[in-house]
Amino acid sequence: MIASDMRKRIWIGMMLMMLALCPSVARGQMLFEPLGTGNGLAADYVVYILQLKDNRIAAVTLDDVNIWDGKDFRRIRKSREDFTPLPGYRGGYHAYIDKEEGMWIKDYGRLWHYDKDWKQVEQPLPEGCDDVFVDDDGEVYFIQQNPENPMLDLKAVDGCRYEFYADGSLRCFAGRSGKLLYENRLPLADSQVESSLVVTDYQRKKFYQLLNQRFCMVFDLKSRQWSEIFRSERLHTIALAGPNTALITSYDGMWKIDLTNLKAENIGQIKLTDGYYVSSSRLNTVFRDREGRLWLGSYDRGLLRGCPPQARTAWGTAGLWAGGVIVVVGFALLYRRNRLRKAKAGGALLPPEKPAEEKGKERKGKEAQPARHEELMAKARAMVENNLANPEYSVEKLAQDLCMDRTGLYKKMKAATNQSPLEFIKSIRLAHAAQLMKEGNLSMQEIAARSGMGSARHMMQCFKALNKKQERGEGQERKQGE
Repeated sequence: MIASDMRKRIWIGMMLMMLALCPSVARGQMLFEPLGTGNGLAADYVVYILQLKDNRIAAVTLDDVNIWDGKDFRRIRKSREDFTPLPGYRGGYHAYIDKEEGMWIKDYGRLWHYDKDWKQVEQPLPEGCDDVFVDDDGEVYFIQQNPENPMLDLKAVDGCRYEFYADGSLRCFAGRSGKLLYENRLPLADSQVESSLVVTDYQRKKFYQLLNQRFCMVFDLKSRQWSEIFRSERLHTIALAGPNTALITSYDGMWKIDLTNLKAENIGQIKLTDGYYVSSSRLNTVFRDREGRLWLGSYDRGLLRGCPPQARTAWGTAGLWAGGVIVVVGFALLYRRNRLRKAKAGGALLPPEKPAEEKGKERKGKEAQPARHEELMAKARAMVENNLANPEYSVEKLAQDLCMDRTGLYKKMKAATNQSPLEFIKSIRLAHAAQLMKEGNLSMQEIAARSGMGSARHMMQCFKALNKKQERGEGQERKQGE
């Protein structure tokens, strides 16, 4: 019976080895190379990615434009005081490259414009205009927004101009300033749009649009019809990763959309060339350059450059199979050893005796518990500090990054710090905010943004609640002392 069981184990090991090897040889694996502050990037929080006319990559961080030439980064400081007011624009980060190789960056009512020599243009807007758009061909459009129904996006395809509005309408015009050809509205019950991001599929003649960070819609230019592809919470960016595939970054991770059948697949992790893995929930930007290479922007790992699939060489394949043979031989030797031990024990199969060193380690296990708690808290603190500017970094994300479930994290953190994970995260955010206040270089809203507190009002409410809690604790200590 034991022999039969051991044979089954050997065969199972062989089958698992073959299943593990064959697919990896056949398809290779997509990797991403991290380009962070160690490579000259200004900050590891990348908010936007685009490609210049000379094919260099521009990664926009909170305070800088970082130009990657394939070897190094060139950094252009984006002043927080010197910008052009853009009252007509209400959205978040959006960047364009015009046909003169200038860059336009829009961010919540502010505009930065740089010419091809990376000199900031002081007054880029004509009089009477309060917003600007640049199409995929680099044509610049200055407009005066209608506050009741502002334009959110603009695209140009085959000589026609397409404008996307907050009331859910798409308007098609003939040429740059031609007449209105037709208008179409989104088939949504609540068609009021607050945020929009549109990419053009020139091959299929379609627009893919992210609406209100919840819906991914497609508009067919031939049939002039809208249809829904996908919906989730807090969708960030979308890019066409291939002829039949789109990638969407979101709060729940990165989604792969098959455009042939409109099925969505969640990509849980991204593998890096240094051997580490990054949770896809820590990605906020996806971009595909003109050469077909993928680029990812992250909250805490900087810019991630896609590498081509690793082809398996003949020697590499042979090495993997040799390793598999070693695994099978190991099973066989273990089977033979157990048979000999059974014979010596008079038919009873005994567990192997642990070496003295392992017994000593077990005795010291309880003594090492505080050290393990300290190590866990150090890792947790590092994770939170790396995500300070990300207001969506939650207890679930922290547990995921620490490879733990939420209940286990709560128990260990409560035992080590007497804080819940939520209190732990909030305390680190408030400590960072207090340090920025002490330095006195930023406004309260900027401090709240950099600390992940959402708004200055919420941040001050948290400070007040913390002060009350500390006062109650001091009062209880005085009563106990009396």
